[in-house]
Amino acid sequence: MEIPLELPSDIPARFEPRTESWDFERRTEMVRMRDGVALKTIILSPKGVTDAPILLSRTPYDATKATTRFSSPHLAAVVPQMLDTAVDAGYIVALQDIRGKYGSEGDYVMVRPPSGPLNPTGVDHATDAYDTIEWLIRNLPHSNGRVGTIGGSYGGFTTLMSTLHPHPALRNSA
Repeated sequence: MEIPLELPSDIPARFEPRTESWDFERRTEMVRMRDGVALKTIILSPKGVTDAPILLSRTPYDATKATTRFSSPHLAAVVPQMLDTAVDAGYIVALQDIRGKYGSEGDYVMVRPPSGPLNPTGVDHATDAYDTIEWLIRNLPHSNGRVGTIGGSYGGFTTLMSTLHPHPALRNSA
């Protein structure tokens, strides 16, 4: 009898969790900005949601880590703490790594100034928020086309910058 040189592994090459019973769907997208740079965006949608507003958080703190701290089939447990009330209200939640951080392309510039004399690149947090909102409302047919932005710390800065040249879908309250 010939003995095999290797035994089959008990660990699958790729593990895919079963998500049928989860109360949300998770998508990861690379959203293109006007200059071609793609920003990693995680979209968390309550299952069966229709006509839902979107809440966008743009962060340098790792959107993937923020949405995988807890392994849960419940969306309210998966999102960062300040977003759990939005989930309870039926929002679609989108978290995005800003330029040059974690899964996003481009160069990271701390507190990137608005386009102008201090930033001749033509892109900034305002244009990135605008382009992201445009992508979200065009690619999430289960949304109602209204978007809010939220964030604390550096995310608060990106939220403020989203109002500099706001997208028409950006609302003070959805």
